[in-house]
Amino acid sequence: MELNELPLNLCEPMKRKMRNEFAVDINSILPSQVNRKLTTYSVNWNSLLLLIDLKDKNSQFNSLVVDRVSGFTLVKQTTNVLMKELWKDNRLSLTKIKMLAAYCKIKKNIPYVRKDVQLLRLKPIDHCKRNTSWIAYHNLHHVIRMGDDRLEIYFNDLATPIYIDGTYSFIKKQEETSYKIRSMEEMICNQVNNLFGYQKNCHFNYQSPDNDDYFADLMKLIK
Repeated sequence: MELNELPLNLCEPMKRKMRNEFAVDINSILPSQVNRKLTTYSVNWNSLLLLIDLKDKNSQFNSLVVDRVSGFTLVKQTTNVLMKELWKDNRLSLTKIKMLAAYCKIKKNIPYVRKDVQLLRLKPIDHCKRNTSWIAYHNLHHVIRMGDDRLEIYFNDLATPIYIDGTYSFIKKQEETSYKIRSMEEMICNQVNNLFGYQKNCHFNYQSPDNDDYFADLMKLIK
């Protein structure tokens, strides 16, 4: 299968450097070297690769978006603001994902999980700063440990590896957590199917009694 190259919409010296090294090192990219800079941005979650938190790094831009189609984009919005698009436009909001995680006894560093988009945190939550960096697990091929806190990442259908800060064991734990949440959602869907019956994508056709607390709880999680 033919692999594609990641678009390098960077200044010419940096573009040449990365082509010579056959890799993209996120740490070596300065804001001044990124050609595309925007105040607001709407993320294409299907083609997203990385959402990098730059807040508190002495830059007027708070996020770096890495996309398989558009390449690199610096954005003034924080990663949390960019993520809010998903939280409001999805049947599994952040609160509902947390509820599923709670069933799995997962209390922190919760990944974002839905059928077509899965985002893993690159680092544990720092409670001194509310924003964090994310990797698009739905586009991830594999990760190689480069050192204690360095990762070499390969994405589906892309020949260009990306070097980034991160802990290999933490990413693997995030993958495991994502799987548990997805499995819990499927289990609840199956329970409702067995009890009441539902149409495709968990759109229920059963009208439960007002006092059916169990069904109401399931509906809160899935609808």
